[in-house]
Amino acid sequence: MPICIEPWFNLRIWPGSALSCCFVSPVSSFGRFKEGPYAGENVWNSPQFQRQRRQMLARGIDGLCQEGTYCTVRGQKLSPAEQIEIYRTRYGGTLERWEEVLQAVESGSLLAPPPLVVHAIVGDVCNSECPMCSQREQKAKKQIIGDNGIRHLQRVCRDAACVHLSGGDLFAFPEDRLDRIMTIVPSGATAATITNGRGLTLPAYDRYVIDGPISFMGVSLDTTDPEKYQLQRGRPIGPVLDNLGAIYAAYPSHCIKTAYAAVNAWTLPGLPALREYLSTVGIHELGVTDTYGDNLPDGVKLTGDHVLTPEQVTQFNEADVALAETGPVKVTGWEVVRALLAERVPE
Repeated sequence: MPICIEPWFNLRIWPGSALSCCFVSPVSSFGRFKEGPYAGENVWNSPQFQRQRRQMLARGIDGLCQEGTYCTVRGQKLSPAEQIEIYRTRYGGTLERWEEVLQAVESGSLLAPPPLVVHAIVGDVCNSECPMCSQREQKAKKQIIGDNGIRHLQRVCRDAACVHLSGGDLFAFPEDRLDRIMTIVPSGATAATITNGRGLTLPAYDRYVIDGPISFMGVSLDTTDPEKYQLQRGRPIGPVLDNLGAIYAAYPSHCIKTAYAAVNAWTLPGLPALREYLSTVGIHELGVTDTYGDNLPDGVKLTGDHVLTPEQVTQFNEADVALAETGPVKVTGWEVVRALLAERVPE
């Protein structure tokens, strides 16, 4: 029975809730920055989180996580120690801190050491409308975290090794507000984010990576076709490619480690070209994702020309071998998309 260790190290602060993984239902509805006995930094070992850890120990990931989801732990049946090897490489942190997590899991403790990783949504301002974004319903509000919320997250994140900041696109935020948000990241910790790349200019990279705390970024792309950037009704990808090229020219060992591309009938033929382009700008991993869910902007439906036919599913499986095993850019995530295709596309 595989046990996921995320409830013992990973805290996600979402508007109105806190959880350890996006595949499980929220375990605490403490409200945005609401004060109370288990608000703020105390939510981590609240009765709600202890109950989730108890359920994980008793039922495992298959019994606790939402139906229809797929993750590395579930797919590969990784042990807690194997998970820690992956997460330590991904998020950083000292060996001693991760050993504390492992000891808590293996001893069956319902109390966890301070969260090593915090994912925090800090707003919903964005300059794009992407079908895979979980915050699409809130984009019209154009909200950004205030000073009270920042102080709250400073307390929550004070012992974190990595703080992942998300919610809209950070590089669409006003500069003075983003400067303030960066104070959430404690001294000695790293920050990470995923961006669509449109606001990731070279000056922004200098300010928030070279002179700031960000040490990892992913950029979410679909295709090098300038007319089809993330299914976004004419949002051009050209400026994104210009930004990536300028950053690579200035910093060949930049921190943009991964690009993400949705797989559908539009983008599948363009994946080899996108992969080739990434190799010229120092991005060595292409993560493919799925856009077959219900999480789409109003008016965008994956029907007709968007949906992979059975023949294209066969093409997808053949591309799996060709793309994943050759060349300087590693392609990851095929197993996730394949599992979802198996559920949604008839043989």
